[in-house]
Formats: sequence, C-alpha cells, structure tokens
Amino acid sequence: FCESKVNTVHLLLLLLIASSGSLVSGGMIDLVCAVEVENVGRISVPEDHTFFLKLTCTTCRSEFPNAVAVSSDMVVEGVRGASVSLQLKCKGCDRQHDITIQPFDAGNEWLPDKDEWQRLATFECRGIDPVDCEVRDGFIVAAPDGTTYDDVDLSDEWMDVDEKGIPVAVNSFKYKFTAHKISKAEKRKKK
Repeated sequence: FCESKVNTVHLLLLLLIASSGSLVSGGMIDLVCAVEVENVGRISVPEDHTFFLKLTCTTCRSEFPNAVAVSSDMVVEGVRGASVSLQLKCKGCDRQHDITIQPFDAGNEWLPDKDEWQRLATFECRGIDPVDCEVRDGFIVAAPDGTTYDDVDLSDEWMDVDEKGIPVAVNSFKYKFTAHKISKAEKRKKK
C-alpha cells in the first residue's frame, strides 16, 4: 500500500514537472493584453496581422529556437487534411504540430474601461504551446476623437498627437496567453 502511494506521488510530481513552464496547454488559447495609455480609445490588429510566436512542443517539451510567423493569410493543409495557419515538425520528437488563428472577432481589441486583460487573438494549437510573443509593428491605435494610426510598433513606448493636437500614447504594452473563454455569442452559435 505504501509503495503504491509513493509511486502515485512520484507520478504526480513527474506530471507537474513536465507541465511546468507552460501557462496553458494545447487547445484554444487567447493572446490577451494589458496596456497603460494616454488618450487612447482602442487598440487592435488587422484581420491579416502577423503574430510572431515562440513555441514549445507539448509532447517532448522542446522549444522551437526562433519565433514563428503566424497569420490568418497563411493557409496550409494540416495533419488530418484540415486547413491550418501553420504546420511544423518538432526536431525533438519528430511529430507534426499545427496552429490555426481563429476567425477575426470584433471583440479582439483593447478598449478603455473594460477588464484589465483583453483578448487580441485566439489560436487553436495542436501539439504546441505558445510561450512567448514578439511584439512588433502592425497594431492599430485609435484616439477617442477617431484619429487612427496604422502599423504602430508597440514593442516600445509609442506617442503621437491626434487631429486636435492632443497627445496619444501607449506607455506600456503587456501580454500573456490564457485558456480561451467562450463568450455568450459563441455559445449561441454552437447550439
């Protein structure tokens, strides 16, 4: 009996160690952001935005050495014949994995006076976990008066002025990956 308990504890520890380093594992994963801004009414990305993701294999935990570009414009045939945004092979375990950007949702934007963390994109991941994202250009920032700035690089602080001469700034842009939360609208679509 004691030996069985010890083996169970060892197995649980091994599972915990194997899963560490990943906040979310496989399935539907949201990229969410939190920002500190001045006079910003909205931050979003265009439907064809390219995300640069650092990935880890969920089978052998090998990290892919470079960030991988993923865009909804990219369409290839996946493992089971379905269309996916990206398919790649892990060098550690030789398995094929894929990732698909979910169709653009008008709710994929940051707005003031909402939750601190807000969704920018949703990825369906099979066999891989996104563990980091390289923030680059391509963001859309809108001032409260409607002035829009395209192709904004949020990898560092950004500032401009709107049509009235009022400063518009993104002082801090943080992001993380979370398990996808199905909205009420998505639940209605499934019924």
